[in-house]
Amino acid sequence: MALDSDNQHRLTGLIQTHVQNGGMAVIATHTPLGVDGASLDLRDFQPEAQHMAHDPLLAFED
Repeated sequence: MALDSDNQHRLTGLIQTHVQNGGMAVIATHTPLGVDGASLDLRDFQPEAQHMAHDPLLAFED
């Protein structure tokens, strides 16, 4: 279920405040929230194509 724009803005503000106060948030989303702070892009850790062929659990697409 997606958040409407008002609630997405409210959630972003809560997360931003939490992070600015030293907190951490782990978020999986298809929509960039625009929260300032460090981020980890998991696409940097995708297995190489040669290894994917050997493990069907790792065979996924972007």
